Amino acid sequence: MNDLSFDEVNKIIKNIVQPVIPLEYRLYYDDFGKVITYTTEKLPGNYIVITKEQYVQARHDVLVKNNELIKTTNKIIVGKLVKNKSAGVKTSKYDINILTDVDYIYWKLDSHEN
Repeated sequence: MNDLSFDEVNKIIKNIVQPVIPLEYRLYYDDFGKVITYTTEKLPGNYIVITKEQYVQARHDVLVKNNELIKTTNKIIVGKLVKNKSAGVKTSKYDINILTDVDYIYWKLDSHEN
Protein backbone atom coordinates (compact mmCIF):
# COMPACT_ATOMS: atom_id res chain seq x y z
CA MET A 1 0.00 0.00 0.00
CA ASN A 2 1.31 3.45 -0.90
CA ASP A 3 1.52 6.09 1.76
CA LEU A 4 0.60 9.55 0.56
CA SER A 5 2.20 12.66 1.91
CA PHE A 6 0.17 15.47 3.40
CA ASP A 7 0.78 17.62 0.28
CA GLU A 8 -0.37 14.83 -2.04
CA VAL A 9 -3.59 14.36 -0.08
CA ASN A 10 -4.23 18.12 -0.20
CA LYS A 11 -3.74 18.15 -3.99
CA ILE A 12 -6.21 15.28 -4.39
CA ILE A 13 -8.80 16.99 -2.19
CA LYS A 14 -8.42 20.31 -4.05
CA ASN A 15 -9.00 18.54 -7.38
CA ILE A 16 -12.31 17.05 -6.26
CA VAL A 17 -15.03 19.15 -7.86
CA GLN A 18 -18.25 19.43 -5.91
CA PRO A 19 -21.33 19.72 -8.13
CA VAL A 20 -23.15 23.00 -7.71
CA ILE A 21 -26.78 22.31 -6.89
CA PRO A 22 -28.92 25.36 -7.58
CA LEU A 23 -31.29 26.30 -4.79
CA GLU A 24 -35.01 26.40 -5.47
CA TYR A 25 -36.61 29.08 -3.32
CA ARG A 26 -40.09 28.07 -2.24
CA LEU A 27 -43.01 29.76 -0.55
CA TYR A 28 -45.43 27.30 1.07
CA TYR A 29 -48.99 28.48 1.59
CA ASP A 30 -52.28 27.21 3.01
CA ASP A 31 -55.62 26.67 1.25
CA PHE A 32 -56.46 30.37 1.67
CA GLY A 33 -53.21 31.56 0.06
CA LYS A 34 -51.64 32.67 3.35
CA VAL A 35 -47.90 32.19 3.78
CA ILE A 36 -46.86 29.19 5.88
CA THR A 37 -43.09 29.34 5.38
CA TYR A 38 -40.26 30.32 3.07
CA THR A 39 -37.70 27.56 2.54
CA THR A 40 -35.32 25.84 0.14
CA GLU A 41 -36.37 22.43 1.46
CA LYS A 42 -38.85 20.08 -0.18
CA LEU A 43 -41.81 19.90 2.19
CA PRO A 44 -45.30 18.48 1.71
CA GLY A 45 -47.98 20.97 0.77
CA ASN A 46 -48.79 23.76 -1.65
CA TYR A 47 -45.89 25.93 -2.79
CA ILE A 48 -44.74 28.26 -5.52
CA VAL A 49 -41.18 28.84 -6.69
CA ILE A 50 -40.05 32.40 -5.98
CA THR A 51 -37.00 34.55 -6.67
CA LYS A 52 -34.05 34.86 -4.32
CA GLU A 53 -35.05 38.48 -3.63
CA GLN A 54 -38.57 37.43 -2.61
CA TYR A 55 -37.08 34.69 -0.44
CA VAL A 56 -34.73 37.11 1.32
CA GLN A 57 -37.59 39.55 2.00
CA ALA A 58 -39.73 36.70 3.45
CA ARG A 59 -42.79 38.93 3.54
CA HIS A 60 -45.87 37.69 5.34
CA ASP A 61 -48.08 40.47 4.01
CA VAL A 62 -48.56 38.63 0.70
CA LEU A 63 -51.05 36.07 -0.55
CA VAL A 64 -50.77 33.40 -3.21
CA LYS A 65 -53.53 33.53 -5.79
CA ASN A 66 -53.45 31.61 -9.09
CA ASN A 67 -49.81 30.65 -8.35
CA GLU A 68 -48.75 34.30 -8.13
CA LEU A 69 -47.69 36.47 -5.20
CA ILE A 70 -50.07 39.30 -4.45
CA LYS A 71 -49.08 42.08 -2.07
CA THR A 72 -51.78 43.07 0.38
CA THR A 73 -50.58 46.65 0.73
CA ASN A 74 -53.95 48.02 1.86
CA LYS A 75 -53.94 45.84 4.94
CA ILE A 76 -51.84 45.63 8.04
CA ILE A 77 -51.10 42.04 8.92
CA VAL A 78 -49.81 41.21 12.37
CA GLY A 79 -48.26 37.79 12.77
CA LYS A 80 -47.40 35.78 15.85
CA LEU A 81 -45.95 32.30 16.22
CA VAL A 82 -48.22 30.13 18.34
CA LYS A 83 -47.87 26.56 19.56
CA ASN A 84 -50.08 24.02 17.82
CA LYS A 85 -50.89 20.45 18.85
CA SER A 86 -50.82 18.72 15.46
CA ALA A 87 -49.74 20.94 12.56
CA GLY A 88 -47.12 23.51 11.63
CA VAL A 89 -43.35 23.60 11.71
CA LYS A 90 -41.57 21.17 14.06
CA THR A 91 -38.92 22.80 16.24
CA SER A 92 -36.91 21.72 19.22
CA LYS A 93 -38.71 22.03 22.55
CA TYR A 94 -35.65 23.83 23.83
CA ASP A 95 -34.81 26.16 20.92
CA ILE A 96 -37.38 27.37 18.37
CA ASN A 97 -34.56 28.10 15.91
CA ILE A 98 -33.75 24.40 15.49
CA LEU A 99 -35.94 22.39 13.11
CA THR A 100 -36.15 18.75 14.15
CA ASP A 101 -38.20 15.56 14.01
CA VAL A 102 -37.11 14.46 17.49
CA ASP A 103 -38.55 15.84 20.75
CA TYR A 104 -40.36 18.67 19.00
CA ILE A 105 -43.17 21.23 19.30
CA TYR A 106 -45.38 22.38 16.44
CA TRP A 107 -45.52 26.12 15.69
CA LYS A 108 -47.87 27.94 13.31
CA LEU A 109 -48.01 31.53 12.21
CA ASP A 110 -51.23 33.12 13.42
CA SER A 111 -51.96 36.30 11.50
CA HIS A 112 -54.59 38.98 11.94
CA GLU A 113 -55.56 41.60 9.38
CA ASN A 114 -56.44 45.16 10.39
